[in-house]
Amino acid sequence: MIKFFRKIRQNLLSENKFSKYLLYAIGEIILVVIGILIALQINNWNEQKKTNILQVEALKEVVSDLQDDFFSLKNDIGLNLRGLNSASIIRTVLDSNQAYHDSLAIHFGNLDFNTTYTLKTSGFDNLKNLGFQIITNDIIRKSITDLYASEYSFLKEREELAEQRTYEYFSPLYIPYFKSIKSVKGTFGTLQTYTPMDFESMKSDQNFDLLLDYIIIVKEDNLYSINSAIRNLKQTHSLINDYLKTISSDYNNATIL
Repeated sequence: MIKFFRKIRQNLLSENKFSKYLLYAIGEIILVVIGILIALQINNWNEQKKTNILQVEALKEVVSDLQDDFFSLKNDIGLNLRGLNSASIIRTVLDSNQAYHDSLAIHFGNLDFNTTYTLKTSGFDNLKNLGFQIITNDIIRKSITDLYASEYSFLKEREELAEQRTYEYFSPLYIPYFKSIKSVKGTFGTLQTYTPMDFESMKSDQNFDLLLDYIIIVKEDNLYSINSAIRNLKQTHSLINDYLKTISSDYNNATIL
């Protein structure tokens, strides 16, 4: 091809057709420029394709993490509700001057327990390593960073506060009311049973009543924090799901309850 163009140039010059040669030279330059532009465009397409693949895989990993986090946090909600239910049963028994029965030992044990939130961040960490700029949708990018950097961070801070309030304040004052603490296997795992030292005196003990109020507040605060995180988690999950369906033809919609 190069020899062909060189031959044309030589013929034009040998025939003293300078004006035609000039037009030919300009045309040849234009062809070279077009070729370069086409090559650059192909390269850009290839790079964009690679970026899209990375983006889809990274977002799929985030979706998977969010699904696991959702079910983990739903379990934490159940544990806090179990504690609140136990507090309600204990208070009802004490206020109505009922006799002690062995099932109360499990309810007493449920109060001295605080949930630990197990959140997966491998997908988010991978995104950080790849660079958030691979996510071409600004809304998706902001939703992900807000969830992990703000909501999850706040949730872990609330977890630390609840743990401090439970184990540094509540437990030292609560445990002396019991003569024995044992572990028993239940339907949903190991449970703690707390057997009161003097059940009858609990009925008129204002300090114990205040401890009940205190642990109820701790568990209600836990529920508020978890529900807030779940709302934002579901919103981010939904946004990513919808986005992946538009950019990945083979993406199967991942749903959470």
